[in-house]
Amino acid sequence: MIVSRGVTAPVPVEQARTAVQNWLIREGTPLNAGIGTHVTGSKTIKDKVGRELFHVVYLSKTGTSTSGYVIVSPDDSTEPIIAFSSGARLDEAPGSPLYMIALRDMGHRLNAVRNATAADSHTTAYASQVKSKSKWATLMKPIASGKQGLNDIWLLLPSGIGKIQIKSITFE
Repeated sequence: MIVSRGVTAPVPVEQARTAVQNWLIREGTPLNAGIGTHVTGSKTIKDKVGRELFHVVYLSKTGTSTSGYVIVSPDDSTEPIIAFSSGARLDEAPGSPLYMIALRDMGHRLNAVRNATAADSHTTAYASQVKSKSKWATLMKPIASGKQGLNDIWLLLPSGIGKIQIKSITFE
């Protein structure tokens, strides 16, 4: 895979939503955070000149009330999942600490990948871009969503042996 100046691909908000849904299926409960498991909405945050800085994908546990959000990169040359929170909404007020950190951090990340050149192919930044593109590709692959609700799956065994609860299933 070759990554060079101008060879970054924008990630539309719809693709970010798909990536988050697949990430949740793969990860279950990331870091045991109390975030939702269903994507309910999204929005794109832009800088003052209209350049996309990140997408915010909102989540729900029940499909009705917001239960967390995920901050997602708008470019496939940067890490897909930037941050996540169990908070109801991202506070976009000027001076909000997480919002201000996300604005600055994503501005710097995006400038770095957009200004990379072919001469940078031996650098850590280049390796990071290649790894990020690979993560995006993985998150965009369709997968079975059977990981959700696994605690409700029971395997009944012949009489006298009992029953077992399935704790996890891996899809290859």
